[in-house]
Parts: sequence; structure tokens; C-alpha cells
Amino acid sequence: MTINQLKYFVAICKYGKVRTAAERLFVSAPTLSVAIKNLEEELDVTLFIRNNGQLILTEAGNRLLQYANNILAECDSIENEVKRIKHSMTVIHIGAPSTLCEYPVAKLIEGFMDEHPSVLFELTQMSSLEAIQAVEEGKIDFAICDSHEVHSETVDTIDLMESSVGGYVHKDHRLAGAENVTPQILADEPLLLLSRRAMPSNEIIHWFQNENVKPNFFMYQYREILAITFAMVRSHNAPVFLLDAMFEGVIPEDITRFSLDFPLRFKILMVCKKGRVLPEAAQSFYQYCKKANLRSSD
Repeated sequence: MTINQLKYFVAICKYGKVRTAAERLFVSAPTLSVAIKNLEEELDVTLFIRNNGQLILTEAGNRLLQYANNILAECDSIENEVKRIKHSMTVIHIGAPSTLCEYPVAKLIEGFMDEHPSVLFELTQMSSLEAIQAVEEGKIDFAICDSHEVHSETVDTIDLMESSVGGYVHKDHRLAGAENVTPQILADEPLLLLSRRAMPSNEIIHWFQNENVKPNFFMYQYREILAITFAMVRSHNAPVFLLDAMFEGVIPEDITRFSLDFPLRFKILMVCKKGRVLPEAAQSFYQYCKKANLRSSD
């Protein structure tokens, strides 16, 4: 027995004819006839007596009609309540590079929702520049991005955290634990690099260009899955460059960091449009982020 079968049954009772009920429900008459036949077979009862083109309810049909009306009324009540809850929830829209979605964005959202469980978030992966533009155009409430990309005077910012960049290799790699590694030292190494849209890819590329070194980069797209990143480090025996603060505490024991000769640092900002009147929940999230104590790497 399905809700649709009950709806068809009640409609036939209301309008007295299958064809009329079908027209009101915007379905074909055969569809209703088959549904009622299946319902009768499932319940092993006759619901209607056909008499000179008229449909007359049997005793079983009358009893089912009472229950069906109650069930459908309850379904309407459930639907209306769920819609009411949905509309009463505020959705906060955030844009951020995929590199930042797991941390710090997910960390901020998780902490805020512990205190405000009725607030929903919609997180869209985009580059820092795209996120800032979306904020300026009013398409999203906040952007989480690299401070190097923020040049507009039409936005306000909050400092969320800072992070250095480190190279990461398997513990048996020749560079494991090395300090002040130069582009020249890495010239002949196969290097894993996040997509050019991700942090800190562009800065690593510029680091090599400034030293006139042509690196052997292998670009890959699985930056959001950390396990895949380290599996590739092991299988290719190749270094990867990561923001240290993002992965502190989750680096596998067989993966070791090495430092660069030119320290690269990133400041991660939260950006919102200057002068925009935010919904109450978004204002609360803004204040929460101002007080958030996110870890920063040295």
C-alpha cells in the first residue's frame, strides 16, 4: 500500500468517477484503475461495487476511506512541518579553495554548529579570487581565502590563521628532515603539486621561477583526499608541498617534513562585503570567527 494509492482511492471517492478523478490528479484513467485494482488485491477486499457506471463503496471501502483521510491529513501535516523547519533555518553561504575546505572552514563550521544547530551551511569550492568576487557580487556571505589575493577596498577581513609551507617526503627519501632546501636541490626530483588553483601551488612555482630552475612538476587533482596525497608521495618517492598548519597532527609516521630556503608563509582570511547587512545567523558566525582560536604554524 502506498500514499499514491490512497490519494487515488480518496479522489475516486470524492469525484465518483475514475475519469474525473484522473483529470483532477493529472494522471491517466488507466493509471488510477490499475492502482485501485492492485490495492484491492493487496488487501484482498473489494472496495467498490460497479453499478451502471457508478462506483459504490463497500463496507471495506468505507472503512478504508476513514483511515485514508486520516493518513493523508497526517502526511500533509508532516510535510508542512518539515517545510516550516526548513524555512526557519538560515543558510550561510561560504566559498573557499578546496585546500581550505577541510581546515579551517570545516573546523569553524563544526564549532559554530555545536552552539547553533539550526543553522545550515552551503560550502562551495572555488579559487580565492572567485570567492572574493562572489562576496563582492553578493552571491555568497563569506570567502575564506589567501590574503595575497585580497586587494579590494569593498570588503572587510578577519585574520583566521597563518601557515608556513613545508615539503613532505617519505622517511627514506634523501631530503627527509633536511633544512633550507633550495630549488636547485629539487631540480631533478619528481615533484607533486596541487592543482594550480590551489594553495600554495602558485607561490611554489614562482619560487622555482625566481631561481631560474625548471622543476619536474606532476599536477594532480586529489588534494581534498589526504590519504591519496601521501600514497602518491610513497609510490612516486616524490616530495609534495603543503600548508603545515592544515595537516598538523595528521601526518603519517612514515612521512617527514623538510624546510625550504625561502620561508613561504600564508595568512588565511575570512572576507565579507563591506556594509552588507547580514542575516542574524551570519552575523553570529562572523563574530564567532573573530574569536576563533585556530592554530598557526611557525
